[in-house]
Amino acid sequence: MALTVAVLFALWAGIVAPLVFWYGTRSDEIEQRALRIDRMIHLTQGIPALLAQAANARSHQSALRSDLLPASSDAVAAAALQQTLQVEANDVSAPLSSIETLAVEPRGKYRRIALRVTLSATWPQFLHLLQALEQGTPRVLIDDLQLSASPVLSRPAGVPVNATFTILAFRKADVS
Repeated sequence: MALTVAVLFALWAGIVAPLVFWYGTRSDEIEQRALRIDRMIHLTQGIPALLAQAANARSHQSALRSDLLPASSDAVAAAALQQTLQVEANDVSAPLSSIETLAVEPRGKYRRIALRVTLSATWPQFLHLLQALEQGTPRVLIDDLQLSASPVLSRPAGVPVNATFTILAFRKADVS
């Protein structure tokens, strides 16, 4: 009986246990491969959506290019930006006190054109000017906004608000 148990134990330890271990290992590998295949299938199904996003990004990027100042030099770009500002200010009846052209700064592939503007207008006129600049072409950014006015309690309706701000726009840098 002891010899039979010893032979069965030897068969188990030498043949059956390694086969069971090998089967378990192979089963785990097959399961991992199946999960990897499912993930790859899921990723490949997303390729058309990614291609559509890339095409959308390219068209958006070309739309951004149209928001640049179309000028051959920095001075012409600053003059065009100043003219756009004056037209928008006249449209909303917000008289400009002063416009100063600031130094042009290179920003990668672009050149930043900046104007320092001072005006005195009623609050609604000022807001309409900002809205017109936001919706206009070329796209501009407003920076360093400073407002001053008399206190609200002692101010009758229509008293002007003094505003000073910087308008920023970009043009494509000259490629040499």
